[in-house]
Amino acid sequence: SVECVPDDINVLSFEKKFLGVTNDSDYMTLEYWVRSKSSEGDLLLQMDIEGAEYQTIIATPVDILRKFRIIVMEVHHAEFWFNNPIAWDAAHVFFEKLLQNFQLFCLVADHV
Repeated sequence: SVECVPDDINVLSFEKKFLGVTNDSDYMTLEYWVRSKSSEGDLLLQMDIEGAEYQTIIATPVDILRKFRIIVMEVHHAEFWFNNPIAWDAAHVFFEKLLQNFQLFCLVADHV
């Protein structure tokens, strides 16, 4: 959703795409992005993708997730977990996948 990198930020590359579960003109998978940028591990991922974090993490192979030493992520729509069985199931799979290789720290913020 970012149009471009600000002039005062030096980056090696920038692609205007969303993270998701497909690779096309608008989206790319986390797996595709990691494999195209780095074969090394010990990466850091900061992700705030407005609810698409569930499907993105679920679709990402564990060997790709293991390349990240630290993942900082904003998790959206928790209010739906308890009254929507599909949301509950997605959250369960999402957290189970992360818990395979990471310790989770949660900070809950109320939105005003």
